[in-house]
Amino acid sequence: MKNIGFIGLGNMGFEMIQNINKSKYNILGYDIKKKIYENLDALNIKTTDSIIKIFETCDVIITMLPDGKAVKKVWSENLKYASEKSIIIDCSTIDIETTNYIHELAKKFNLLSLDAPVSGGVNGAKSASLTFMVGGDETTYNLILPIFSFMGSKSIYCGKEGSGQAVKICNNLILGISMIGVGEAINLANELNLDLKKLYEVTSTSSASCWAINKYFPVSGIGPVTPADNNFMAGFSTDLMKKDLSLAINATTNDENNLKFGRKAYEKYSKMSDKGLGSKDFSEVVKNL
Repeated sequence: MKNIGFIGLGNMGFEMIQNINKSKYNILGYDIKKKIYENLDALNIKTTDSIIKIFETCDVIITMLPDGKAVKKVWSENLKYASEKSIIIDCSTIDIETTNYIHELAKKFNLLSLDAPVSGGVNGAKSASLTFMVGGDETTYNLILPIFSFMGSKSIYCGKEGSGQAVKICNNLILGISMIGVGEAINLANELNLDLKKLYEVTSTSSASCWAINKYFPVSGIGPVTPADNNFMAGFSTDLMKKDLSLAINATTNDENNLKFGRKAYEKYSKMSDKGLGSKDFSEVVKNL
């Protein structure tokens, strides 16, 4: 495996392809928005105007796209051009139904496939500290481990096809809900005239400890640098959190008694989006409770 194609060079893909480019592999990028090519050319990263060329010439093809519709379109229209036994990896966060569909499609063309969504946001993509949650054949996963290592600090084999997406959906369900809990605690602390630095010091090292506090505390000037220190410019946007919570809701049964907190969280982020805050970081929910 020498040639890697990367399809989808948005906020995440743009950073991820730069990290792969530091490796021994030959890299070729593609995006429908060709303006991004100017920045990649300056970094000596090769790009192409032909998505077909990606499939025809690359041993490993990674897609990082905004939704299941885009992933399904790219895979459906282009897998026929791939060389037999090529490995196709989807790192997008999409619905489980589409994930299962693209795996079956890959089998029809005798191609190996993995679903490998990531956690860590744009900052994690920049620092190559992403966590990959991977579903598919374990032997194929082991073949790709060296490539994952250039983009992330950890990759976890989650099980059969679709397992990576399922774990990612559960992960972001927890994150979306927990950030709202952190926000409510901050609001209560303000009502009680507490020092928020002391709140952070206690909660980050006690039973309340969680990623939303330890790594993403949503108050400027407290804890590690987070979007709160940059007017909530998105590391992970509200619209993306809304999308991921909708994936969780759609993955369960139609019984409205399921995912009660998830549904309430979805309503909170949806209201933010409706207010024009969809592009802001999801952690700004603490100001919109």
